[in-house]
Amino acid sequence: AIAWSVGGYNESVRKVVIADIIAIVALIAAGVIRVVGRNQI
Repeated sequence: AIAWSVGGYNESVRKVVIADIIAIVALIAAGVIRVVGRNQI
């Protein structure tokens, strides 16, 4: 959210935002896998 409020953000900030998005997606995927695995046991 901070990156969007700043008008001229550079490549490094963009890479950090992309890394944040990837990390969030990975956390969600891990949570889904954990719930599915728990239900199968």
